[in-house]
Amino acid sequence: MVERADGEVRCRPAFLRELWSAAPRWRAAVAPIAEDCASRLAATSGQTAATPLTGRSRTAAVEARLGRATWAARSRELGAGAQTCTDCGGPVQPGRKRCPACHTAWQRADLCRIGQEGGMKRWARERTDGPRMTTPA
Repeated sequence: MVERADGEVRCRPAFLRELWSAAPRWRAAVAPIAEDCASRLAATSGQTAATPLTGRSRTAAVEARLGRATWAARSRELGAGAQTCTDCGGPVQPGRKRCPACHTAWQRADLCRIGQEGGMKRWARERTDGPRMTTPA
């Protein structure tokens, strides 16, 4: 920072670039605290505060509608980096949504559905060309 003769303080471009690059980290760190303060102030007057920065209200509404915790909530409960199966809640390998047992069952059900709908050739054709209209014989 540089102070001019008239008392004005100016920031150097390199400092501003560094500050700007840190803004997302600051936002992530400050957002929950700001929303907690707003919620406590709103609670004193019997109101509720929105949570647009963290999305906690939206997440709570989804969890209430589904009747279960979302993946993000389960991940927070288990700790950073922990992942659980979307079907049974068991542990999964990094980058996977389902445990091996649930993945096998899901694949089997998906293949049965494809078979009942006319098989892979029909599925591939409709995916590329769109549904074909046939005339009655």
